[in-house]
Amino acid sequence: MIRFFLRIFLFGLICLYLMAASLAMANGPDRKSPPIVEAAKAGNLSAVRTLLDQGAHVNARDNWHRTLLIIAVQQEDLNIMQLLMSRSADVNAANKNGITALIAAVQRDNFDAIHRLVQAGAQVNQADRMGWNPLMWAVYRNNRAAVHLLVNHGADPLLTNRQGFTALDLAKRINASPEIWSLLQPGSPSNPLLRPQNDNKQTRFPRALFRPQLAASRLIRGNPKAAVTIVEYTDFQCPYCALGKEAIDDILAKYNGKVKVVVKHAPSDSHRVALPAALYFEALARRNPEKAWQFYDLIFTEQHILREGEAGLSCIIDRLGLSDQERRQLENDRFSRSILATVEADLLEAESFGFGGVPVVMVNDILLEGYYSAETFSQVIDPILYKLANG
Repeated sequence: MIRFFLRIFLFGLICLYLMAASLAMANGPDRKSPPIVEAAKAGNLSAVRTLLDQGAHVNARDNWHRTLLIIAVQQEDLNIMQLLMSRSADVNAANKNGITALIAAVQRDNFDAIHRLVQAGAQVNQADRMGWNPLMWAVYRNNRAAVHLLVNHGADPLLTNRQGFTALDLAKRINASPEIWSLLQPGSPSNPLLRPQNDNKQTRFPRALFRPQLAASRLIRGNPKAAVTIVEYTDFQCPYCALGKEAIDDILAKYNGKVKVVVKHAPSDSHRVALPAALYFEALARRNPEKAWQFYDLIFTEQHILREGEAGLSCIIDRLGLSDQERRQLENDRFSRSILATVEADLLEAESFGFGGVPVVMVNDILLEGYYSAETFSQVIDPILYKLANG
């Protein structure tokens, strides 16, 4: 019975998107959002001020649990942001993924916003759902100015995220600039703090109690006959999924011919174009796998473009170099019954497995929830290959 209602819900979600697309309203306002939320999204400073004066809540949230302040930061609207902080907006409130206004500002390299939020009392060590704090995001983006500001205001480079690594570990993995090294740990980069903390410990990974359905028609990257299968549940607008994609790329290169990757979709309802992007990917996969993987690479590399909604997604499609006929065919294909059914089945599967979010990856029967580095993937893959080679 639960599965029945879940199917109705997911079909409804897709149908709502189709209706919005047909009416050219994919980026329109959320109907249930308070007027002040719509004013903030529209960048209407005067309306936001008036509504606050009339008693609207300064910490009002939209349907995705973002506060007005988070919305203003994500839209890089410093005027509305400053107004909200002058009215005592909660600078440490987070959305349902744990993203605070400060994390959002760091993700956008908006130093002015970062500085104002820190001065207003934003917690520099408050982490998101995956355990990533503002300093980790600043290091990942190689933003020296942000790292300097955060460290000077008490950001701790030794805090660990859910995967067990620190901002220092991250700096090592992305080959951060020398300036960032010096800010994180004065002195030599050979400081023993940089050594992996679990060198002498055997990491154990959980085995999944379920097995994903993989149709023969499913697009595969890598050797179709490879002994190791990575099934990736992803969301094209999720920043953690973009990080995970980089790690999987490294694994494909390292284990050339021994690993294959299958992409499945679990788009969040808080990401406006994640669902249409999934439909585009599957439509491309049916007719031109090479273009599908080009789209996959582009959308994660240029993920910031998706802030523009459907216009940003269309820009990525334009860069695929499709002919006019191919573009028209793609627009028709993405709304076909088979494409909708594929994405719906992925959503149902992810829901039935109880995933709390993405990325989620299965390496054969080993389950990895959240972002993991290429080194962690190797810890899973090496024993599998050894066992296969040695019986």
